[in-house]
Amino acid sequence: MTSRRVHVFQSTTQAIGAIGSGDDIRDGDILIVPAEQVAGWLMGTTPVAVTDNNGEFDHVTEEFAFNDPTYVDMFYAATEALDDHQAN
Repeated sequence: MTSRRVHVFQSTTQAIGAIGSGDDIRDGDILIVPAEQVAGWLMGTTPVAVTDNNGEFDHVTEEFAFNDPTYVDMFYAATEALDDHQAN
């Protein structure tokens, strides 16, 4: 799996604000919001979530993610990042 940058936010609303404010968040970066149980990534300029909870992010299904090898990598990176963050 490719190593990706992980950004942790207090809310999905905060994450969207950071993305829109020009913070250094790039396409493919992992976005996690532990308080909302949200994990996903930045797809172009759109934050997407692969978890059951998506907050203010767009929701991406496992089926969608598993149809593209790049998205499979992001799916696992996002869910593992959330799991790792919760374990600490």
